[in-house]
Amino acid sequence: MSVTPPEKEIIVFDKNFISQHPCKFFIKEGKTITNDDGITVFNCNDEINKVIVSSNNNPLFNVQCNALNYPIEKLTIYSDSNNAKVISSLKIKRSFLKKKFIIDFFNKTINKNESLNMECDGSYTSCEIYYGKKKEGAPMLCKILKLNTPSEKDYSIELASKVDYLFMVAIAICQMKLNLNTYHMTSS
Repeated sequence: MSVTPPEKEIIVFDKNFISQHPCKFFIKEGKTITNDDGITVFNCNDEINKVIVSSNNNPLFNVQCNALNYPIEKLTIYSDSNNAKVISSLKIKRSFLKKKFIIDFFNKTINKNESLNMECDGSYTSCEIYYGKKKEGAPMLCKILKLNTPSEKDYSIELASKVDYLFMVAIAICQMKLNLNTYHMTSS
């Protein structure tokens, strides 16, 4: 299944971060986020339960886990490097077949709170983000994959047009934290 743009734009951070066409980004764990051309667009500072993402040394957002336990049940995305404003939260939705999360956010396009659905495989190596429920035919806005090849790219983010790509990068950082939490807990 390929990514599909939503009917209306999804703006969470700023209109400047709206993708005009389908695009790809790559994450190097705890270091950088690059575009499809290999150009570094954001830097990461990975701490124990917090990841700060910045551009030109200006913090854009940080992601924090609910606690250092397994499984992680909630992740929160805050604006800049402090915790003054919640941008979004990811909460686990119990399911037997897949790992599912509800992503709550405020869409600046329509000035309303909305939700996305995220479905992941058991080890969080593959996640799909839907604008609604997959079983009801909702468009897949983004696909995040853990890459298994040794390179400067640990995760790929493929996203549709009309979507705030900084928001999708933030969700990919959450997925990275979920994957790392699962890996560390199951290998200990």
